[in-house]
Amino acid sequence: MVSEIADREVPTLRVDKPHTVRSLTGKLLELARLGLADTGFPLLVKEPIMEDGRQFGCFRVVGFLGMNELEHALGKFPTWSQADR
Repeated sequence: MVSEIADREVPTLRVDKPHTVRSLTGKLLELARLGLADTGFPLLVKEPIMEDGRQFGCFRVVGFLGMNELEHALGKFPTWSQADR
């Protein structure tokens, strides 16, 4: 089971949703607030699945983005307030 190897409550990033520098900075702050400053974000995509003739949404892990890598990428923008315009 997933719960045996991963924490379901950890902040994630959806790759099928748009993100801004501001929202990503907020996600970094959330990790730090939770004491998870040396981790990162599982990257998820929501995909439809069919079961018993009904369609459901299912999240699939497609990658992982480390906190340090995201901080480095965000550091390339002059300031987050200008980058969100």
